[in-house]
Amino acid sequence: MRAKANLSVKITIVISITLLITLGSSAIFIFNYISDMTLMNLVEVTSLKAESISKDITNIFENAKLATDYMGMQSHIKTYLKEVETREEIAKHHLYDEVTNILIDIAESNDRYFLTWIANEKANFYIDHLGNIPEDDYDVLKRPWYSYAMAAEGVALTPPYIEWITRRVVISSIEALRENGKVYGFVVVDIVLEDVPGMLQLMKQGDNDISYLITGDGTYVYTPELDKIVEKNMFDKEDAFHLYEKEIKSASGQLIPIEMDGQPYYLVSHSVDERGWIIVTLIDAKRVEEEVRDSGLLIVLILIGTIVAVMYLVYVLVKLTTKPYTLLVDYGRDVAEGHLSKNIPDKYLKRFDEMGALSNSFQSIINTFRNINKTLEDEIIRKNQELESQFELIVEQEKYASLGLVVTGIAHEINTPIGNALSVSTFLENKAMKLKTKYEQGLMSKDDFIEFQKTEEQSLSLLIESLENATKIIENFKMISLNHSNETKRKFSIYNVLSAVSFSLKSEYVQSKHKIDINCDENIVINSYSSALSQVITHLVMNSLKHGFKTLEEGWIQMTVKNLEDDIEICYQDNGCGMTSENIEKMYIPFYTTERGKGASGLGMYIVFNLISQKLGGTIQYTGEPNKGMKFIIVLPKNIE
Repeated sequence: MRAKANLSVKITIVISITLLITLGSSAIFIFNYISDMTLMNLVEVTSLKAESISKDITNIFENAKLATDYMGMQSHIKTYLKEVETREEIAKHHLYDEVTNILIDIAESNDRYFLTWIANEKANFYIDHLGNIPEDDYDVLKRPWYSYAMAAEGVALTPPYIEWITRRVVISSIEALRENGKVYGFVVVDIVLEDVPGMLQLMKQGDNDISYLITGDGTYVYTPELDKIVEKNMFDKEDAFHLYEKEIKSASGQLIPIEMDGQPYYLVSHSVDERGWIIVTLIDAKRVEEEVRDSGLLIVLILIGTIVAVMYLVYVLVKLTTKPYTLLVDYGRDVAEGHLSKNIPDKYLKRFDEMGALSNSFQSIINTFRNINKTLEDEIIRKNQELESQFELIVEQEKYASLGLVVTGIAHEINTPIGNALSVSTFLENKAMKLKTKYEQGLMSKDDFIEFQKTEEQSLSLLIESLENATKIIENFKMISLNHSNETKRKFSIYNVLSAVSFSLKSEYVQSKHKIDINCDENIVINSYSSALSQVITHLVMNSLKHGFKTLEEGWIQMTVKNLEDDIEICYQDNGCGMTSENIEKMYIPFYTTERGKGASGLGMYIVFNLISQKLGGTIQYTGEPNKGMKFIIVLPKNIE
């Protein structure tokens, strides 16, 4: 079903990837847009809140300045300040009650006011709407508001300072009253800064946001660290805000990423009024990032849902569209698997679109394939039969090639004893003819007869020995040269077969320094096919002589036989060049040879494997290392079934 899935799935994947890239890019753009908009909204909100706070603070100060100006225009206050010259006159002056009432009325007119009071430098005193009069140690000249009042033309606002009695932080709206250029008194409205924290809370948009109010030179008007108010400056080098002095003074309202006490914040500063006061706010960056992340997560979830829905819809549509083509694939696969009776359905053949043209073309291919398939099958069967016949012939030729080697060796070996017997018999015949002639002529003596008798005995002994050797050679030949296709099982000595093969191939290595060693108990007997075993050993020995010892002067072959419980084990090894890893893997493959074109057929080891596994019922295993001599372990049953 792989082909069926591929078409619809691939098209779906391509379309889905395109959508994924498009929607993913859109998501990134939207996420960045949301992030930017969040920060922009944050800037806008903080600016609006800072503006609102600035207006509130400005209104407080403006109202205080108006109240101060109003106090400065009161005739009773002016007269009182001009006429009181000593501390004893403060409460005894006839305008004291009227002045006190004016201070009370002004103080009660606005709940933002902390104190309303007047002061006189000549008598070195002040009185407030609460009726407080300072002790003797009070010194107008040393009060923090004095220099500001003296330097100002009209009403002035002092910096924050510590109030004389309550020790609270206040800002004074103060005016120095003058006559003929000389100051005769001061009218003052104190504004306590306790309301500032409540105003600054408006700047907070999260629990971890922090707001500060400072003067233009950096003095803290408000900070959560109350001990710093008035006493510390934000721009001091030991203060954490020192590094951001330039950004704070700019009061641009822009968000500046900073890190304070190991926590990320956005720093934003806004100007409060014309005196240069500044609201500094630290906005928790983690909260902002969480807002952006939550918004982005919502977008991602929406996009994932959209993508899944679109992918499913695309898959359904593609599957419906490609269904006819997948059916054609099924038919094509069935035909390819040999189901030649199948044909494309008529409903596809009768279509007038691309599907119809494809179906007719496909049916034409099926018809052509069906027509030639029968011819090809017949031709393949015929060729296979020819190849099988040729293969069987080649295998038989290769089998008998080893027999030819044996016959050649036997013929070479038998020549010697037969030649000796022939020479002895000829010699004995000549001696007998000479003795016969002497006998017929009456010239034969007793010594002649005795000498002939001795010669006869020696010659007959030599003749018998030669004939016995020839008989032994012939017996060995009979043992290893029987046609194993017609051979019946028989009991034979393993040692005798190995010795016979070694003897019969002696002519192949007698002129060299190569040698064959046989380590075998002569009493090891098995019930099997001797000629098949002789052919196996012959092939192995000839492989060693022709290939393994090709570059060696002194090669050795060792055949060691072990008597096991139900089997015998023949270990065949030599000290030749061995085989490569590739040759080891392929040596039993028919026609595989490294001597192609040099008379080698590549069937030797194939025949060895088949004789051992099929005829002899055993196993053969190559245990040698690559390029380090040959080593085979052959295991044969003692009694083959």
